[in-house]
This record gives sequence, structure tokens and C-alpha cells, in this order.
Amino acid sequence: MKACEKAIESGQTKYVTVSGILPLRKAICKKLKEDNNVDYQPKEIIVSTGAKQALYNALLYVYLTQTLSRTCGVPLELISMSET
Repeated sequence: MKACEKAIESGQTKYVTVSGILPLRKAICKKLKEDNNVDYQPKEIIVSTGAKQALYNALLYVYLTQTLSRTCGVPLELISMSET
């Protein structure tokens, strides 16, 4: 209950970004480095609500990047859907 009260008091009552909150993604990167000796950046980590949501996000990303590339001539290297 204390964590809920703290979140409400600090204004953390809105939906988060599709990729997950940055502090959580940073913590996952740190855990992977310490426990598995692999380096990832937060922009390479996605935290989802489940498998269906993760698959939907991945397929939507592929569809949108291919569509933008084909119809607008935007190079794939310039297309980014991550805020960090």
C-alpha cells in the first residue's frame, strides 16, 4: 500500500510508454550486465504487458517501417519508434 500511496503522491498515475518506463529498462540493463555479462542499452529493452502485446508491437513496427520506407522513400535507418 505504501508504494501505491507514493506513486499517487508523485503523480505516477498515467499510462506509461509502450516500451516501458526508463528506470525499469535501466534496471534490466544493469541486471543483465551483472548477472549475464551482456551489454544492452535501455533503448534496446522493451517491457510489455504480455506476449500478445509484444507480438502486436513488433509486427506493427515492422509494418510501419516497411510502409514508410516504401511509400515515402524514408531510409530505414532514419525510422525510429523509441523515445530513448
